[in-house]
Amino acid sequence: RDRDVTGVQTCALPIWVAAAVVVAFGILVATYGRPQAAAGDRQKFVGTYRLVVTEMKDASGKWVREPSFDSTGYITYDESGYMGVHIMPKDRPKFTGATPTPAEAQVALRGYTAYFGAYRVYDTAGEKFIEHDRSVGGTISETSFPIFKRYYDFIGNQLILTPGDRGITKEQATNRLVWERMPEVALSAEAKKFVGTYKLQYTDRYTVTNGQEKADGARTDARAGSVIIYTRSGHMMVHLRDKAGRVRYAGAQPTPEEALASYRTWVG
Repeated sequence: RDRDVTGVQTCALPIWVAAAVVVAFGILVATYGRPQAAAGDRQKFVGTYRLVVTEMKDASGKWVREPSFDSTGYITYDESGYMGVHIMPKDRPKFTGATPTPAEAQVALRGYTAYFGAYRVYDTAGEKFIEHDRSVGGTISETSFPIFKRYYDFIGNQLILTPGDRGITKEQATNRLVWERMPEVALSAEAKKFVGTYKLQYTDRYTVTNGQEKADGARTDARAGSVIIYTRSGHMMVHLRDKAGRVRYAGAQPTPEEALASYRTWVG
């Protein structure tokens, strides 16, 4: 188990703990099993990448920067076959209070995408693509497709992912994301122990008096299934979600009330 003796505060459901917090994790792959992925390019994906730009095709078919691009994002692929991604606008408005109003939550979710899951790499008949299987994770983006298909290209230290959902061929695609690999760093022997993806089992709270630990009966698995990822580039990523999942939207976009409910079920 991993122990944080400083206390925890989350941005979706704030919790202030005066004493210590015990959080137990289990290895994600032990629960979901190791995905069967093609050997070839699979190892190339392992690492953490920073979003450089999103591009679109102009009238002549040339790839150009999307005029509205103003996002920050990271995507990571681990050696056990799992991935996670976060993309959000650089200048999201700050909340007026400690927690957002429904309207503020609705604004906060615009342009924000986050999910985790297994990934599988394919190289068949000259068509190279990767699948992000979100059926083991969750997402802020509302969609009926649990698996995202992305054509891929490695150019230098960049990874280009081109959406290929709904039967779209690579040539038909009109937008793509350009990612830049983050360099690996020299990790200490202790830091290397963290590298990997871990699944949350439960959270617990306890007090420490005269060096003695005493549980306060707050153990819960309400967010079991959440994951935390540590990478060789010295970065980490967390997807903390409610065990029961989030409220689905009635329409294509959330109402203010739906946005607030969704916001409360996810921390990233």
